[in-house]
Amino acid sequence: MEIVVEGTGTKELLPDVVKIEIEFKFLEKTYDKSLEVGTNSVTEFIKKVLPKLELKKEDLRTTKFSIEHVIENDYRTDKEKDLGYQFEQKSNIEFDNDKDKINTFMSETLKMEQIPEYDIKFDIKDKENANADALKLAFEECEKKAKLIASASNLNLKKCQKTDFQ
Repeated sequence: MEIVVEGTGTKELLPDVVKIEIEFKFLEKTYDKSLEVGTNSVTEFIKKVLPKLELKKEDLRTTKFSIEHVIENDYRTDKEKDLGYQFEQKSNIEFDNDKDKINTFMSETLKMEQIPEYDIKFDIKDKENANADALKLAFEECEKKAKLIASASNLNLKKCQKTDFQ
C-alpha cells in the first residue's frame, strides 16, 4: 500500500533588511535644465542623506537613468504641446532594519530642495536558510501524517520514496 501525504511548512521571521527604491523625477523646459535639476537633487541626496544613514555614494545603486523629450498630444485640437524634458533616475539603497534609520531617511529626505519619491520594502537577508527551514518543517509534517496513517492501518512505514516540491 502506498501512502501519499501532503505537508506545509511555515516559518515566520521578522524582516532584517530595509530596501528603498528612490525615484528622482523632474520635468523642465530644456534638456540642460532638466539634467541640472536632476543631478543637483541626486547630489544633494548623496551629500545630505546618505551620510546620516552611514552609507556611501557607492551604496546608492542606479537601476534606471533617462532624460526624455515629453510631447503631449491634444486629440481634440490635433496639436502637439512640447512639455520639455523629463529627468528620471531610479536608485536603490539597502540597510539593516532599524526604525531610527528609517526615520532618519524620511526626515532628511523631506528637507531636500527637490523631494524624490520613494518606496520602502522590508525583506529577509538569508532567504535560502528560511526556505530550507520551512521545507524541513513541511517534511516533518508529512512524516508525522504518514506514520499516523500507517499506524491506523496496522502497517509498517518504511521510508520516504518520493518527494514533490512546488
